[in-house]
Amino acid sequence: MAVAGLAYFIFTLPEFYALYVQFDLHPEKTVFGRQGVSGIRWFLWDSQFGRFANNGPISRKTPGNILFYGHTLLWAFAPWCLLFYYAVFEQIKSAWKHKMQPEYFALSGGLLLLLLFSVSRFQLPFYTNAVFPLFAVVTAPVCVAQLSRFGTKFRLISQWLFIILLPVLVIVLNVLLKPSDNFYIITGVLLFGLAAALVVVKIGPNAERVFLLSCIAVLSAGFYVNTVLVSEIAPYKGQIAAAEYINQEEFYNTRVYALNDENNIFQFYCTRPIELVPIDAFGSFTPADPSLFYVNQQTMNDLNHRHAKFKIVHTFVDYPKENILPAFINKDTRLQTLGRVYLIAK
Repeated sequence: MAVAGLAYFIFTLPEFYALYVQFDLHPEKTVFGRQGVSGIRWFLWDSQFGRFANNGPISRKTPGNILFYGHTLLWAFAPWCLLFYYAVFEQIKSAWKHKMQPEYFALSGGLLLLLLFSVSRFQLPFYTNAVFPLFAVVTAPVCVAQLSRFGTKFRLISQWLFIILLPVLVIVLNVLLKPSDNFYIITGVLLFGLAAALVVVKIGPNAERVFLLSCIAVLSAGFYVNTVLVSEIAPYKGQIAAAEYINQEEFYNTRVYALNDENNIFQFYCTRPIELVPIDAFGSFTPADPSLFYVNQQTMNDLNHRHAKFKIVHTFVDYPKENILPAFINKDTRLQTLGRVYLIAK
């Protein structure tokens, strides 16, 4: 344990040094809207514990729902989520009756993390990725093990629910998306349909057949999402498109600015430093030559309201929300959900 702790300290020293040089040595820098921000404190405390306690630089602006991660698992841990709830109930019941369990680390560790996430009320679905391996250990035995009469029926119903629901969901998505090319949907139907037929023919009607059909159902849904859905919605990320546009060789010597400091995605994909300019200073600011400013729709509206002088160089269609709403998926109503982002010159 001492060796592991020493190794951890040694291998994290470059991170501490980089944070110290970049932030702690420069208290005059404005970070998260304030000065005197310690990079080391942020790394050790504010980036996680400060977020959970909601007193760090990154804080939630809404009350949040303490049950958020419970119902997030319904889709994030599909098609095993209902079996996971059953497995948790059975393990807790067995522990209450003082029955020995093979191990307690997966259940206690996974539930403790889930409770911590829930109490923090920080509603970020990808937090559940950290507990999936632990939940998988808890759930795996009930997928194929001999269960009680009720447990066997529950397993059968819960798995068939997803075996039917996931392909139906893919069909509904495809109808709403109306993709121009049906190559991948046809490929998916043939590929996973053949796999399902082989399972039905080769494996008898038992828990293993249902388990494999569940795997095929979730793989088919994942195949569709990654080949069709993502390719259909990716062009509507205007911040990424703006960064790719300005990364072209012809703009190599162009100085890039961003009005206000909320444009994290654009800054991430842009291959050069981005200088932040407060919108209040735009009128008196003298940019380098040549230069471009990135602005979102809200900032553009503000500039127009101020009667600021600028020239629009390029406009990009943008879906401004993180959540994928049904109105955006539906090709017939998609235009109603879209906004714009701009590259402008002064």
